[in-house]
Amino acid sequence: MVLMDGRTLYSPLYAGVYWETQDTVLEDIERIEVIRGSGGTLWGANAVNGIINIITKSAKDTQGGLITAGAGTEERGFASVRYGGKNKDDFSYRVYGKYFNRDAAYHQNVNDFDPWQMGQAGFRIDWDKSEQNEFTFHGDIYGAKLGQRISEARYSPPSQPSIEDDTHSYGGNFLSQWRHSLENKSDWTLQFYYDRTDRRDPTIKCALDTFDFDFQYHFFWILRQEIVCGLGYRRVFGKTSGIPTSEFIPDEQNEDLFTAFIQDKIGIVENRLFLILGSKFEHNDYSGYEYQPSGRLLWTPTAYQTFWGSVSRAVRTPSRLEHNFSLTAFVNAVPPTFVRVSGDDEFESEKLISYELGYRVQLTKRLFVDVAAYYNDYSNLMSAEPGTPFVEPSPVPPHIVVPISFRNKIYGKLYGGEVYVDYRLLDWWRISAYHAILQMDLKTDDNSKDTSTVKNLDGSSPKHQSSLRSYMDLPGKTSLDCIFRYVSELPFQGIDNYFNLDVRLGWKVKPNLELSIVGQNLLDTEHPEYGGGSEVQRGCYAKIQWQW
Repeated sequence: MVLMDGRTLYSPLYAGVYWETQDTVLEDIERIEVIRGSGGTLWGANAVNGIINIITKSAKDTQGGLITAGAGTEERGFASVRYGGKNKDDFSYRVYGKYFNRDAAYHQNVNDFDPWQMGQAGFRIDWDKSEQNEFTFHGDIYGAKLGQRISEARYSPPSQPSIEDDTHSYGGNFLSQWRHSLENKSDWTLQFYYDRTDRRDPTIKCALDTFDFDFQYHFFWILRQEIVCGLGYRRVFGKTSGIPTSEFIPDEQNEDLFTAFIQDKIGIVENRLFLILGSKFEHNDYSGYEYQPSGRLLWTPTAYQTFWGSVSRAVRTPSRLEHNFSLTAFVNAVPPTFVRVSGDDEFESEKLISYELGYRVQLTKRLFVDVAAYYNDYSNLMSAEPGTPFVEPSPVPPHIVVPISFRNKIYGKLYGGEVYVDYRLLDWWRISAYHAILQMDLKTDDNSKDTSTVKNLDGSSPKHQSSLRSYMDLPGKTSLDCIFRYVSELPFQGIDNYFNLDVRLGWKVKPNLELSIVGQNLLDTEHPEYGGGSEVQRGCYAKIQWQW
């Protein structure tokens, strides 16, 4: 689950995020919360394996002007302009615009077909109308062009031509939020947002309009209980158009989502031991009613350390892709044979029971350690089940079709852990280290005919990931930041393990003017990180930032 300022970025079309169209001015981001494990109780369906919550700064914290610009080898050019002002102490605003042009990835023996350009503009208003009432309004519009190379199946020769064309994506959003404070530290929040996505891929086009309403009430109750509860409703209007071998059936569909949740934080021992209980309740058009309860125990024996453990249930609900999508791919010329992957109404929600333990401690003023472990029990995971081949006489010429349907015939366990250490060696030098371990044990049901999905899942997820970061404030108003990364192999994708290094050198010319040089992926000229033929190239760019 990915959110930005309370607006979900998760697409109902295919159960994922269109990452290439998510952007904002980086300097306006207050923090990015990466929440481990399942979070269905508060965040709802699809918050199965974690949450990324992007929170931008209040307009009152971005007063004045900011201009950023730069160019380099991979970052061909980028620029952003932001200005914040206020007409009273209680009314603040900011407006911004930005654009970037990025080079294509490296592809062996083929053209560099996937450059990427995007422009975006937006605003934010924060209005403290009174001590009890605060309002926030913000919105964005964007347009992007992304190069693509696809293989389009056709029933008449040539049956699988490669097409290089651009994807055009346009959209915008508007969010309003009203926060009202009550007596006894209670409050409620009412939020509404609208999101528009208009995406035009070479083989399929889609237009999505999302309207979302959310209400939350936070209050304190007897016996040291802190309760938050809420209701929500979402309506999605979806329209698509495709080609005979890549289409949604039906091409137009609307979706409704109703939600309710409650969470109670109980102080068993004041400021030391807490029990957190709650559940989310939802109804969607694909799988009907869903519930996602959780229980968490927090123990803080001192102000510097916390032990915690949790048990939770989460679900990933079906999307239009699993229910309505049909994709046909060419397999063989003689006889003409195609594979057709089709959505199915029998596909249900994927389910998870998660067990987590963790410990975090501030060992000294300079040293912080965070350790976590998890054991995830999955059921009803998606499988691709082949059916009985048949001859399809139309469209001509007659051809053989091997049908494949989505089912829920994979189950199993995932377990692993993470360690994070943050150490300030000196007043001017801070380092942090991170390592994660992942192990999978997935299986198919006895009546499943799927022989590849388990291998794909297991061989497409790294067993080990590590990073080492260094942040230095050097003499002469300069700074040097380095990130060293390691990712283990992905056997199913044919990707070897790799190391890489990013370095940034910054110089504060004046209090309001900074120059920097950044090198990315410095250890290899190019290297693959996932299957598909694209490789990440070594790059560098220079950047200037001016504030007033």
